[in-house]
Amino acid sequence: MGHCAQLAISAIVSVVLSHPPRPPLRDPECSQSMWHILLGSRLHYATADVSNLTETLVEMLLPGRLVPTCVIGEKVFLTALVGTEVLIPCQLTDSGRLTQLSWIKDHQEKPIVAYNPRLGFKVLNENYSGRIELRNQSLLDGSIRIKALELQDEGNYTCDFTIFPQGKLRKAVHLTILAVPTNIATSVPVKAGLSEVPVAQCIAAFGNPAADITWKSSLRGNHTTIQTANSDGTVNVSSLYKMKPRRSDNGQTVECLITHSATDSSNTYRLQLEIH
Repeated sequence: MGHCAQLAISAIVSVVLSHPPRPPLRDPECSQSMWHILLGSRLHYATADVSNLTETLVEMLLPGRLVPTCVIGEKVFLTALVGTEVLIPCQLTDSGRLTQLSWIKDHQEKPIVAYNPRLGFKVLNENYSGRIELRNQSLLDGSIRIKALELQDEGNYTCDFTIFPQGKLRKAVHLTILAVPTNIATSVPVKAGLSEVPVAQCIAAFGNPAADITWKSSLRGNHTTIQTANSDGTVNVSSLYKMKPRRSDNGQTVECLITHSATDSSNTYRLQLEIH
């Protein structure tokens, strides 16, 4: 804490404990605006309950920006699957008195949850109702657990601790939500002919992000792939393998490979052509 902030706290304490209250001493090294904050609030805080002095000081100092917001460590990046649960960490190692904890998503003004030692834990965003909880209602652990994850839970989460005497401490976390696609691979029965037609198809449905589909074949063919978005935010990927079917190619195989970031390896499907 800086010299001016320490001096401010000492000044407020002297104001609260003095009868009658006396104005704090000025310090030429401290900004004029700081003293305006102190002097403007002198009469109000002179009658404050001394037992709640620490909370009073925090509530007064933070709006006046005498105590800066400190970022705790580097930004954390987490990945989880739809339908599972995730623990988003925010834990302090410093000692102090917690007066307020809140979690904000994507820089929105209203927190999604808040915790106060006297008022308890409250969910303020109905999208998280019944799905979010505080891991441990302690003075230094603000980690939250989100259950039954949805795609809309993806985003940036900010944990804000208000602690006396440190002030505001902040932790940033980015959460990525993955949805494992449902894979379908089939051959397409066709008649021999001179026109290029689909002879096999691979689909990766309801994935997030979109899956990658590739083909392996010794035959003279090519493929086309399209993506379509679903209303829930997932993506369908459909790929067709095309060629000019010959009767001599009946029974030959082509391989479809579906790769997705939610899995460690590709799924390979060997498809036997049906050409009549």
